[in-house]
Amino acid sequence: MNIRNQQIEATLQKSICKVIASLTDPRILDCLVTVTQLVISDDRRNMTVFISANPSEGQARAIHALRNAAKHIHAKVSKDVDLRRIPHLYFKEDVLFNKQQDLLTTINEALEFENDRHKAKHDAIIEKEQDQPAEEQPDSDTNTEQNEDNV
Repeated sequence: MNIRNQQIEATLQKSICKVIASLTDPRILDCLVTVTQLVISDDRRNMTVFISANPSEGQARAIHALRNAAKHIHAKVSKDVDLRRIPHLYFKEDVLFNKQQDLLTTINEALEFENDRHKAKHDAIIEKEQDQPAEEQPDSDTNTEQNEDNV
């Protein structure tokens, strides 16, 4: 991808995000919609906008609403961005983002389980040490007196 396409994508992403945030469609308002990636064609006539919505249950509705509002979004973006031709917008669900979210959730659950396990081991060791009779634990005053006698 060349630098010009990257610049166009960055500019369009900012503008598209701004327009999506201003939409009042109830299918979009009940979830957090994020533009995760833009892919522009080589001729710059078409652009695929990858969307992620949280909660994921509302993602299909949000994609449907954005597809219905694509012409409106295109018109607003063309007023906001100074380009000769604004590419046609096609909205798609970002499956990769959802897979990453699922993976991160699984990793966090595993870390919590491991931390709980270590805490339980640590608590068992502390409890075991506290249950030992006092005469088994070395007395520090007696050891220092013996060390002073040896000197």
